[in-house]
Amino acid sequence: MAAEIGLLNEDCRTKFQYLASKFASLLHGRSECDRQQINSLFDELNALDIKSPLVGISDDAILIINRCTSIVPSTDTFLVAKGCQLISNLITKQHVKVEGKTLSIAIRWCTQSLKYCGDVAIVDILLAFQALLRRNGSNVEEQMDELAGANGALTLLLEYGNQPNRKKDGLILASPWEVHLMAIECFESLVFPPDPPAEQLKLKYLEACAQVFLKQLYSEKHPEQEELVYCKVLIASLRGLQNILQQSRDLLKQLLGEALGMVKTYMLYGLQGYTDLRPQQVFPANLFLYDIRQTALHDGTGGKSVRVKKRNLQRQKKSDSTTNRNVEDGGRKNHSSPIPTQSFCAYTFRDSAHNMMATESSLETSLYPVWLKTSDSDFSDTEAGQAAKNRVTQGRVRKSALSLLITVTKVCDRKLLFGYWSSLLPDGPNMFQAPTLCTSLLKDPSPHSRMLVPQSLILMLTGSRLYLSQAEKSSKSSIPFTPFSVTIGNMVRELHQSLCLALPMENSIPVITQLLKCLAALVQNTPYHRLEPGLITRVVRNVKPHLRHKDSDVQVASLTVLGSIVAVEPSTPEITDILCKSSISSRQKHCDTGLIPESEYKMCRDHDGEKCQQPGSNQDADYEDELEDGTDAFVDCISTDVNNQMSWLLEVCLRNLQPSSLKEGIRTVNAGGGAVFLPCSAPVRVECLQVLTVLARNYYTQVISSHIGQLMQLLGQTLSDGNVTICLHSGRVIEALGNSMQQCLQEQGGTTGVSLDKNLQFWQTILSGPLISLVQNAEQAALRAAGCDCLATIGTGVFEQLPRDKQILIVTLLFGCSHDEEISVRSSALRALGVCVLFPTLREDIHFIIDTSDCVIRTLHDESLLVRMKASWSLGNLSEALVLNSMADDIEDIPTELLLKLMETSIKVTRDNDKVRSSAVRAVGNFVRLITEEMMNKSNFREFNDKAITALVRNATTGNNMKVRWNACYAIGNTMRNSALYLENSAWQNTVFTTIMNLVQDVRNFKVRISAALALSIPQSRQQYGSYYITAWTALLNGLDNSQNMEDFSEYKHCDNLLDQICLTMGHLASLATRDDLTFLHDILIFHLDTLKHHLLKFHERVVPEKAGVLSAASSHATSLLQLQGLTSSQHNAATVLVSIFLQDPDLPLQYN
Repeated sequence: MAAEIGLLNEDCRTKFQYLASKFASLLHGRSECDRQQINSLFDELNALDIKSPLVGISDDAILIINRCTSIVPSTDTFLVAKGCQLISNLITKQHVKVEGKTLSIAIRWCTQSLKYCGDVAIVDILLAFQALLRRNGSNVEEQMDELAGANGALTLLLEYGNQPNRKKDGLILASPWEVHLMAIECFESLVFPPDPPAEQLKLKYLEACAQVFLKQLYSEKHPEQEELVYCKVLIASLRGLQNILQQSRDLLKQLLGEALGMVKTYMLYGLQGYTDLRPQQVFPANLFLYDIRQTALHDGTGGKSVRVKKRNLQRQKKSDSTTNRNVEDGGRKNHSSPIPTQSFCAYTFRDSAHNMMATESSLETSLYPVWLKTSDSDFSDTEAGQAAKNRVTQGRVRKSALSLLITVTKVCDRKLLFGYWSSLLPDGPNMFQAPTLCTSLLKDPSPHSRMLVPQSLILMLTGSRLYLSQAEKSSKSSIPFTPFSVTIGNMVRELHQSLCLALPMENSIPVITQLLKCLAALVQNTPYHRLEPGLITRVVRNVKPHLRHKDSDVQVASLTVLGSIVAVEPSTPEITDILCKSSISSRQKHCDTGLIPESEYKMCRDHDGEKCQQPGSNQDADYEDELEDGTDAFVDCISTDVNNQMSWLLEVCLRNLQPSSLKEGIRTVNAGGGAVFLPCSAPVRVECLQVLTVLARNYYTQVISSHIGQLMQLLGQTLSDGNVTICLHSGRVIEALGNSMQQCLQEQGGTTGVSLDKNLQFWQTILSGPLISLVQNAEQAALRAAGCDCLATIGTGVFEQLPRDKQILIVTLLFGCSHDEEISVRSSALRALGVCVLFPTLREDIHFIIDTSDCVIRTLHDESLLVRMKASWSLGNLSEALVLNSMADDIEDIPTELLLKLMETSIKVTRDNDKVRSSAVRAVGNFVRLITEEMMNKSNFREFNDKAITALVRNATTGNNMKVRWNACYAIGNTMRNSALYLENSAWQNTVFTTIMNLVQDVRNFKVRISAALALSIPQSRQQYGSYYITAWTALLNGLDNSQNMEDFSEYKHCDNLLDQICLTMGHLASLATRDDLTFLHDILIFHLDTLKHHLLKFHERVVPEKAGVLSAASSHATSLLQLQGLTSSQHNAATVLVSIFLQDPDLPLQYN
């Protein structure tokens, strides 16, 4: 007795181990004594605190399960119930993993128990089934027929409602519908994905389970079935279908239409106005959709447009606003501020592209969601509680449907899913008339469901740029069908409108963040140049207020949207106008940057958990007035020139990047209601720097150039920030600024407003400040790499004007970084050296050339592919610098030993990775071009010359990397510029000419053919072509004939360039023709005469003046040949053809024998 009392006082784990060992000692359980002992052990084990950790060694628990399924008869109802309860607790609460033989035995025991036990044990048996089957579907395939076959134990339970009392014992702890629900949940556990991913269920079993779930989803609610139970059946079925589609792409393709049909129905389940929806399969859109909306433009009798008077519309707005103040919140804005129902009205009546007019009843349906029309006061306490449970469970149904959609969008092929977009997104102004994702977004009371909608939209939009590029605005012409491109444009427009409607209404911060991210994804994939203007304006208007939101995640997401707008390519006048709009104008005294007025900020502070309300009127047109409550304090801090207006977006970024010390001086609260400046978090500052980077890249002249001084001062501060990420992105801004400055200097024509002095001042300031510290940062390799990238963007004009000490400093830093231990730093330094080697000051410095050569040769043998890529690119630039030096008489040549070493290294590199070879072949061609007649007399140079040509031919004719091949062709052309090569034997000519002539007419890649045609035009004399002159004509004419034969349609964009280059090369050949050549040219010219006339006529029409000289030279030379005495008829006709096609004179007569 004392021993038993001592055991009871032990902790739960010790007691569990004791009971487990006692349970293991049982040999059999057939006698009554054994049964009582087993029953007692079950009671003690089930009485333990199952939530506390009991299982120290999982083998003890596995042993209990094994013994339980071995000694407990499957016909003993009460012992089976207790045993199943224990099994369920051990697996679900103690996380015991059952597998192998124990799993098979337990499943078989539960199956037998389900057949022979009384109904009182069904619930416990099914709970044990759920625990055993979860994540173990592939481990019980041998028993699948017993479980889920036509007569399987679980399958029969699906019809349990038709046989509610199998054994007539009267002891039923659950209703037939609850048993039916638990059976569905067992099927869901059966298809639950294993973790970690392992072997999955066979396809036939997954398909059978999918049909079970689909049958439940297609079935209507039985009159005797409780709503709560029915919702749980739907949830389990949707989750089960989600698990199946996640595991099998084959089934996803097969069931995609049905799965999306379920999503379309159940994502609106329980919402008023959509109770009559029935699930049905959806199908992908056809190319042309009949426009049924035209019938809505006319009434049934007179055929006149339905109109709504403005007076009634304004009255409706006031009524809606008043009503919505007093309804329950449901996750939206509460009564502290009226819900901006104007957004709906403006959308329905004003912003519609088709001017569709809605009736008052449809407007009422759209403005009064279901959760705003019913109060719990309409129920008794019991009814209200049940109604609340039903609403919550219905929300989970909608959430499960949207989760299914998210899984589908993740797994499904983008092209396949795009065909179903029209079933999920609105393509017309009356979005509430059809169930779409936008309907769910605007009407669902649950923030969890609303958050899933933008998440699914983000997945759909990501990677869809290729498909959305077809979108276009609808024409006003009345046609009986809508082109698919217009349908896409309508979907994109309605998606913009829906997100812009949802954003100001939303109160949940996570949902706001997702909405903004969705807007960013939409902006990134929308072809605004093909759509009607106004979409970007509305996006900016709705995003601006969130720039000063109290939550930093919302601020970051808002800046991401604006950054996406800045990055839109091609840009549109609308975007340019928005970005160039200043916050200071002659008519506007205050800031126009979306600052929160003090009164509104206090309201946000006083109501934690609520979104800052949009102040003032609900009218979109009044938005600009809301932004005039700021002060001029910040403007005074960053700019003293009022006439030099600053873009509002640039001002927002600069304001957020201001250091805390400066912000303290302007963060004041005025009695009259001034602007409130809050300290910005690091993510907000990083996002501002990213926006500045895109602004500097795309809108430098319009937005940045006039304020480079302020930006320069601010960057000097951010480069010294203690946050590494901020320093890194500050470097990215400088890099973008440097590239844009170079581009503007190159394009400067008196209208850009860019001056070399301004750029020079910028770089002198940056180089005197923390940029050098960035490059020398000993702790962060990323900062050193970013610093090298910045130095690479200085540009020739600025570098030449820098003081000598600054030039030396830059070069010294780059050479030092080329020895860095970090790969990223070495690669960035090599790239910067490759840029600097083309600067005249450094290119003419023989010592710099030698040092750079040694650095490049050393790093070409680096273990890192990235370093070798950058070294190869720098080698190509170095070779071009040497070619430029060779053209000048006053520049010292590099030592011949170094040139030989460079050639040897570059030839070896042509066998490296494709990404290295593409630049290496360029260097090989330039080095061969540098070989002089004197060098050719040396055996080592002749040997490397032959090797170089062999390497170029090999790279031009083999491999699947077309960039390598067209660069090799270009390099071959460079070698042919060296006149010293033609003085040697002509063995190389046979190889080279044969190669490029085959390439120009046979290769499927047009850019390779263009480079080959260009190489054929390089020799400058007739003697250099030798015996390959006529065959070159033949190859070019054949290339002209088959230029329309494209295996890959993506080559179409290069077709005109190929034709132009072939025509230019033929013009060059024609300008070198001799009297004897005319005899051989006659037949091939006459044979291809129609093709020649056709293509050369088009070439004459589009040729630019810079290239027209080739045609003039060809026609002049052909005319001179035509005037020679003693020409044969074939020679005369050949010359006549040349004159007619290059001079475009069709009246010249031909002579015939």
